Amino acid sequence: MSRKNRGGDSSSTIFLIVAIVAIIISLGVIAVGIMYAVDSAKVTKEYTEIQATVIDIVEVRVRDSEYGGYKTLYSEVVEYTVDGETYTKQNTSASNAPKSIGSKIKVLYNPDNPDECEFKGGVVLAPILMFVLGGIFGIVGVVVLRNYIKSRAA
Repeated sequence: MSRKNRGGDSSSTIFLIVAIVAIIISLGVIAVGIMYAVDSAKVTKEYTEIQATVIDIVEVRVRDSEYGGYKTLYSEVVEYTVDGETYTKQNTSASNAPKSIGSKIKVLYNPDNPDECEFKGGVVLAPILMFVLGGIFGIVGVVVLRNYIKSRAA
């Protein structure tokens, strides 16, 4: 009987460690999401929105997590003009369906330094992804911790 308890104790200790690590990761990812949200709010509030024109499409090679290897995505290069000066920026996001050359994309630029710009969709997406990912880790951590507590009570 003592062997069974020792084995149970070591496996339950692993569950406790997994729960704690998942909850810590959850809190960290949610904290990063909050920082992104605060930064996004600042950008949205302090930056000025402008229509930029897609002038080029750039191929971006990224690792394909589903099939292994690499795949090609596409990123828009845009041009916008502020106070008579033209700025060119490449979108930091890439997709398999980029906007076509000549189409318009909304960007937000820093009025104090128009060379700093954010693509409008990217400003909102990062915090949402962080909150979802943090929530997933949090749920896993709480479920594992709950099962650990139940097993200790039994």
